[in-house]
Amino acid sequence: MPAHEHLNPQLFHGTLKPFPKRTRKVWPTPSDGGAGGYEKGWRIAHATSNIDEARLYGPVVYEVKYDEHTYPGYSETTYFSEKGFNIIKRVE
Repeated sequence: MPAHEHLNPQLFHGTLKPFPKRTRKVWPTPSDGGAGGYEKGWRIAHATSNIDEARLYGPVVYEVKYDEHTYPGYSETTYFSEKGFNIIKRVE
């Protein structure tokens, strides 16, 4: 992977249902205290650099923007944000 992709990876967020058309952000949701070691109740938004992994969370996938609030998650393909992710586009 080229260095610029590691520093600013293309990220995806999978969900069960499409967001309303005017939605521009994937907002943090309360953590269940499971994966990643986050305490129950912490508000975290999840994304992944692997589109197939995003599809495991739901058939509707959005490309989201990596920004200064994004940090690595529990694996090399997962990322978290306490501020949420801006939506770039829905991936078909």
